[in-house]
Amino acid sequence: MSTPLTIWRRAFDIGEEVTNWERFLGMICQRQTEGELQRAQSLPPPPAKSDGRKRLKTPLPKAFNGKMGNPALAFLVACNNYKIMEPKVFDTEELMIRWALQQMEDKASPWAIRQFFQMDTERDSRGRIPKELRKWDEFAKFFMVHFRDPSEVERARGQWQKGSTQKGKCVDYFKTAENLLLKLGYN
Repeated sequence: MSTPLTIWRRAFDIGEEVTNWERFLGMICQRQTEGELQRAQSLPPPPAKSDGRKRLKTPLPKAFNGKMGNPALAFLVACNNYKIMEPKVFDTEELMIRWALQQMEDKASPWAIRQFFQMDTERDSRGRIPKELRKWDEFAKFFMVHFRDPSEVERARGQWQKGSTQKGKCVDYFKTAENLLLKLGYN
């Protein structure tokens, strides 16, 4: 007979797996409903690989217009995916960051222009650009500080303090708890 803690841990692991798949499927559905896949520009594919296999076309991320919260996160995820799918496009992480900044328009363009200016003018004692504009992971954190939805964290904090009880499937309960933990920045 398993202990309740073992059962709970296994249920939590299953809930995490389901949540990850649901998140993945949700992103795909969202892109399809927005027509992003049909409208996305893509780089022309290079010739077939030496083993005869064709390379997949990776769509460019949709331009970021400065909307806070989920649109900002979706933009970062799309840029990161492009970086992973097209590893030879960017020689350095700085080029990747410059490319991501170039994808910003409307309300986000003044922020992007300030970052370009910093990259071109500000140097530390070693002659390097600021840390948050040098490494992709640091840039992603810096970007989310500016474009996350602060009220979302407050709503999550309030919901966490109220507590929640399980209503319905266990998976849904764990999904809710995991989303709250993510919004609050807990591991």
